[in-house]
This record gives sequence, structure tokens and C-alpha cells, in this order.
Amino acid sequence: MDELKQRRRDGAGDVFFLHSATTPSVEDCFSPFLGLYAMPTIVFYGGHYPRADLVSVVRASHAEISPAQLPREVVATLRDLGVGDAYEFFWVISDASDILARHGLRLNVNNHAWVFQEELLAFGLQPRFRQQGMFPMGAFTYAGSCIEPAQPTCLPFQMADRLRVSVHTQAGGICCSPNNAKFLVEPSREAASPISTMWTVVADPARRRACVSLQWIMRQRDERLLAVIRSAVTLGDLLSSLSALYGDQPCWASLAVSIGLADPASLGAPATARLATTHGKGGKGGQGQGKGKGQQGDADKHDAACGDDEPCDPSQSSEGPRPAAAAAAAVSGGPQADRGGPSAASGSGASGANGSSKGG
Repeated sequence: MDELKQRRRDGAGDVFFLHSATTPSVEDCFSPFLGLYAMPTIVFYGGHYPRADLVSVVRASHAEISPAQLPREVVATLRDLGVGDAYEFFWVISDASDILARHGLRLNVNNHAWVFQEELLAFGLQPRFRQQGMFPMGAFTYAGSCIEPAQPTCLPFQMADRLRVSVHTQAGGICCSPNNAKFLVEPSREAASPISTMWTVVADPARRRACVSLQWIMRQRDERLLAVIRSAVTLGDLLSSLSALYGDQPCWASLAVSIGLADPASLGAPATARLATTHGKGGKGGQGQGKGKGQQGDADKHDAACGDDEPCDPSQSSEGPRPAAAAAAAVSGGPQADRGGPSAASGSGASGANGSSKGG
């Protein structure tokens, strides 16, 4: 962890990107065809499919963030899924203040780019593309998280349960679906900290891989935090400044566990009981990827339970799904223009790639 704290950020600007010596850079996990990074991303299903603006992303492996630096419930889930320490870790700070102001308290966790990271590399060679399957994922919250389950439960809490993940072409573009993995920002926004906090897990047991994230979600834009992001050079700089800002807040308590300053037991009991998703289990796709419509199994029951009422329809958005030509241009241009950040999208609450895909 000491070596990670000394590492310098990847470039300068409004977004703080940093990766450990054992992982590729954050930029390397950008999927130009979806306009998303291959990591859990906070989005809103509907309208123009806005994404929370990325403020900071730190990427590490289990070598730097060991199971001893994760909540006990997360470690138990990884063990039960058979992936053990075969995970990568992301600490993500994002600004959802504009989305919440425009669309209310419901948000979604998008794992599509991570689940189908390899498959999406081949998308540019195919006129039609479809990958789908049922993958285990879940959210983990503790006292003061300011995160609540949505009803019906479309994102498991304090455990992992299988949710359908689908990426497919439509009308010359590529889409994410369905509208699941929903959660609510706690209606009471009067907490001392403007940040909601949760851990997430998504896994691909068939390939023995998993992703753990610690999400800091800004409910209200905090200019002090943004100033810290712009000025920090190393991870140690960032941690020192954030400790001064939020050292007595729940968001810092969660981060302190991951950086080895606090025991996971200090988080206390989970904020809710274990909540599985309210949809039919199983499906022929199993715990892994399925290809084609014939392997959907109980996914339709799942979509109905989770209110999949906004299909991947380009008419639902002024931009619609991301055209293949635009995706190819993004490849040549690289992710810099698309990675979002507080200054991107003119305050629309979306990254530069906003509108590139539909679905949750």
C-alpha cells in the first residue's frame, strides 16, 4: 500500500486517474463502443442515459488491496462465488448531483463494459453483435452510506445474486440492457457529508474473475473536493486532503479500511438485511455468458420484476445508441474526449460519451 500511495496520477486535469504497478492504466480499460470504462459505473437508465461524471478512479489488484482490506461480507461473497482473490479493485468518485436534480433519487450500477470486456474488442469487426448472460453482482452498505435498495429489489444488497447483462446492436448502434441493478440515494440529503458510499461486487465465475469497487457518489457538488482532485499529484496527496475534508464521515471510514488504516470490523453490521433480487432464478445462460436469444431462460421474468420499461430504442434519446462509425472515431481519438469529469458535458450530468448506449 505504501508504494501505491507514492504513485503519481496519470496525467493532469479535472479527473484523477491512477493505477497500481500490477494493473493496466485506467485508460486501458476504456470501451469506445460503449463509451464506458470496464468497471462499475453509476448511470441513470432513461432520458439520454446520463452517467455520473467521473471525478477520480484508482485501479489496483488484490496485491495492493488484499482481502484483509475489504468488508467481511465482500470477502465472504467472493469466496462463495469461487473467485477468492482473483479480483481487481476500483475506488471511484463520481458526481451524480446533476442526475439526481434532474431525474430523482434512483440510479443504476452499469457493469456491462467489465462483463464483456473481451467480447467488445471484436465488436468493430461485426455488423451485428449480441452478448448476454446472468452474472452475480451486489451492493454492500454500512451505517451512514446514504444508499437504499430500490423496490422491487433489482440490485442485491449484502450479497451477490445473478442479474441479466446484455450488450447488443440495434439500429446501427450498440446498447446496454436491461433496466436493472437499481438503487436509491437516501431521500434525506441533509447528512453532513455530500457523499453516498457503497461497495459493489460483480463476478464472472466461469472465468474466475471478479471486480470489487468502492463507490463515492456525490449527491451535491462539492467544490472543495474538486479542488483537491485538481491539485493532488500522488495518491498520498489525495488521501491526506480527503482525510482533512471527510475524516469524521462514513465515506472516509470505508476508504480507511481499503488503505489499511482501519479494520473491516470497524464498519459494523451491514445497513440492511441480505436482500436477493425479486426475479426468477436460473436461465439457460447460467453463471456466465450466453449468446443469442435462445439462452435467455428466466431473464424475461427478471426484466419484468425490475421494471424494464425503456427498451433500447434510439427514439427514446436525442442521440440514441452509439453508431459504429462514431465508435470507430472514438477508437482513433482515444478516451480522453469521452472520459467525462466535472467539466464535461456542459453540466448535463453525462460524460462525453453520453447517449452512446441505452439500458441499465
